[in-house]
Amino acid sequence: KQWANMEKKDVVVQDIKEKAKYYLGEECSIENNFLNPIEVYAYYIGLYINNMRNGIYLRYIMSFPVKYSKATKELIRKSFEKGLRKSLPTTIVADTELMSNFSVAYQISEPAAYAVTALEQSGFKPKNETEKYLYGIFDFGGGTTDFDFGICRGATDEEYEKEAYDYVLECFGADSDVTLGGENILELMSYQVYQENLEVFREKKIPFILPSGENSFAGSETLLINSQIAKRNMTILKEELRPLWHQEQGWRKKYQLDSESQNEADKEGIVVSLYNMDGEPVPQCILEFASQELVELIKNRIQRGIDSFFQCLIKIFLGKKTIRKEENNIYIFLAGNSSKSIFVKELFQKKIEEYYSKSKKLAEGIENVQFNLIDPLTGEGGRSDRYVPNAKTGVAYGLLKSRPGSSIKINKNYETDAMQQSRFHYYLGRDHRHYFDCKFSPAEIEYKKWVSFQGATREVVRIYYTNNPMADSKMEQMSIENVPYKEITIETQEDACLFIRTVEPDMIEYVVAKEIEDISTSEVKKCYFNN
Repeated sequence: KQWANMEKKDVVVQDIKEKAKYYLGEECSIENNFLNPIEVYAYYIGLYINNMRNGIYLRYIMSFPVKYSKATKELIRKSFEKGLRKSLPTTIVADTELMSNFSVAYQISEPAAYAVTALEQSGFKPKNETEKYLYGIFDFGGGTTDFDFGICRGATDEEYEKEAYDYVLECFGADSDVTLGGENILELMSYQVYQENLEVFREKKIPFILPSGENSFAGSETLLINSQIAKRNMTILKEELRPLWHQEQGWRKKYQLDSESQNEADKEGIVVSLYNMDGEPVPQCILEFASQELVELIKNRIQRGIDSFFQCLIKIFLGKKTIRKEENNIYIFLAGNSSKSIFVKELFQKKIEEYYSKSKKLAEGIENVQFNLIDPLTGEGGRSDRYVPNAKTGVAYGLLKSRPGSSIKINKNYETDAMQQSRFHYYLGRDHRHYFDCKFSPAEIEYKKWVSFQGATREVVRIYYTNNPMADSKMEQMSIENVPYKEITIETQEDACLFIRTVEPDMIEYVVAKEIEDISTSEVKKCYFNN
């Protein structure tokens, strides 16, 4: 009888364990053990918003980073729609007339929404259509950095009379540095410390992960793995280095290692507990590093993002014939929590001074441009006598202020319009004497437009691809080193060309033909760049 009870108990426990396993999917289904974490997240947000204290809200608007694909945006929107609907009282959901007003809709991109708040916060309220402010948004967040460029002007008499608008925001262009973010920088710092203490990690068999965009090295296969333990070690090391990244008060003292030798009195590093391959704790790991080298690593990575920002800015504003020469002030707004870093403002000032010294050599019409660096997060450069929204609330306020029915008209461009597919993610080019020769710029060429890439005399063609805007820079050539490429095979023809066109954010089509008019759709092939 005792054995029978034990077996019955084991069956019940096993049944509970099986029921507790859920798989991630687009649809929440208890019966099929599927869970959509975005929908659950939206449900809890809905419970916080919709209750007896706050009331019931039926209309919601959303914004997204610049390079989210249309499929990703729609998945998130639908998940929020389902979760928010489930947070509403049953009597409201059952009322068809009331629920006809329920909506979860796209609006504009995050940096464009922030631009609305930043311009108002800084006191830029043009009186008429002739008063214009050129702006650029550098939205430096935790995971990505988005750029947005445009003009804020007063509405014309016709726009006011017909549509009741006071201001017009004309969005010209947008881009992003997808691997620049505060958390990404911490990963780079951690990886640097890892490499400098490789012997410790090997001896104690401590796994680690490879940060996005970084290259592994010979012999790293057994330590650089994508496991939960490796991710945990990365997280621990990131938190240990966060004071240095934030430049917290007294951060240097934290990294001074105690040493009995006078020759090693200035030794820097941390003593940290990590985990080995088997998940067992490895206490008191001494990891040495030079804090100044990590500071230089931070600066170099941020500098690359600022260089990309200026590259996009020059390309976008220089190509707009509607901008008059007398409109030579461009206001740069620092957005995102990571823009609070003291390195950002320092490097921007350095870049602006460098631009002034080189501008006359770049192109006619931009030598007299003046840059004004403004930080609405602190009020510096703008008004400081009122509440200053932070990076997240700034986007939220911008969405509310520009929603349908407001006095601000948003003339959306392709990247700003959340209803559109995000543009192609890469610059495509060739290796020209060890430098990237850009043949396709997503900032200038639309989807499904055929472009000649090269002649069709070689059977194997390498297509180099990168999401770094500096790939199309006229100021300096980008090295081809470490730039990935795809190899495609074509049928050679002496008097023909290889044509390419973009059809999705990560996919192109290619074909060999003499002229665009000769292209046959039956001969078109596909090439993906997402792996």
